[in-house]
Amino acid sequence: MGSSASAVPHYCQMSDLQTAPAAATQPVTVNPSWSPSQRALAATYNRLGGLLGSLARQVNVPIAPALAVWYVESGGAAFVPHQAIIHFEIGRLLTAWGNANAANFDAHFQCGGRNGIPGDSWKNHAFCATGSGGPFVPAHRNQATEYTVLQLATQLAGQEVAVRCIRIGGCQIMISNFPMLGYASGLDMHKAFQLSENAHVLGFFDFCARQGGGLLPYLPQPDFSSFALHYNGSGQVPAYAARLQSAVSDVNDILANS
Repeated sequence: MGSSASAVPHYCQMSDLQTAPAAATQPVTVNPSWSPSQRALAATYNRLGGLLGSLARQVNVPIAPALAVWYVESGGAAFVPHQAIIHFEIGRLLTAWGNANAANFDAHFQCGGRNGIPGDSWKNHAFCATGSGGPFVPAHRNQATEYTVLQLATQLAGQEVAVRCIRIGGCQIMISNFPMLGYASGLDMHKAFQLSENAHVLGFFDFCARQGGGLLPYLPQPDFSSFALHYNGSGQVPAYAARLQSAVSDVNDILANS
């Protein structure tokens, strides 16, 4: 994949891109007969197609696979300032803080592979806000629950540790990757992603330029299995790749028929 990504400037640090118009210059007219996923993809394209397409052209990637990744990661949800989409990884908190604070972790959090909870550490996440030993409730019911878990982790482990345990934004990148995106700390990345969806788009391209030696060459082909492996890990590669392929087909349909 090449090893010169570290020499490439970070998009997240370019002030002109931070404030560039994100919307598509020629928005798609939504056809009422389209499927829900096609309508959601069209809305995402209309909102971000300008910036997403501009950066895709710069790195010789078609917009269709880039938009497909965005849709699969975000579920088509629009950005709301100060309420960016997050997913708290309790298994990451175990590694970053819980192993050294076992009693406190176990009183407040559960994840697979610990204390008889089945599955891998990225599965079966639950929390107990009071730390009284129960009841534990699922951690990923909705965004309100995700932010409650983040707040609890912040109280117990501190802000920097807590934010490094979340995936954030339309691109759902782990904040622990903040150096790869050109940020000085996890908190800096968290603040930027809470303020502007442009930061999400720029962060996506920064991450893909550097992760695993570079993921962007997988998109034009596309080789979604290799992309999925390096973007999200080995847990659900076939399912994730299939979702990306389906989304690309939908993108091609809406752009061809708009």
